[in-house]
Amino acid sequence: MRPAQVELVRKFKRSADAGGSLCHQMIMGAGKTTVICPLLALMLGDTDTLVVQVVPHALLDFSRGILRQRFGAIIPRAVYTFSFDRYNEAGYGTLEALLAA
Repeated sequence: MRPAQVELVRKFKRSADAGGSLCHQMIMGAGKTTVICPLLALMLGDTDTLVVQVVPHALLDFSRGILRQRFGAIIPRAVYTFSFDRYNEAGYGTLEALLAA
């Protein structure tokens, strides 16, 4: 990992541990999909915490493949696809589906 990637992962982890949220913009090719997101999902996800990665439709197959590849090499973790858009009505059924994942 590059030093900037290590520091960014630490920054996200500190924020999550403190109960906060964080948003960070990275340039193309900086390792968002292949390094940062899979590592954060492994670090932050557990039996009580569902990690959700939101990607545009054009990146869905690539992002899902990367997550499955990275997780499969370390520990078995399921990767589910939950498709929705602004026109879907989100109610308790949606929440229950996420919680069951």
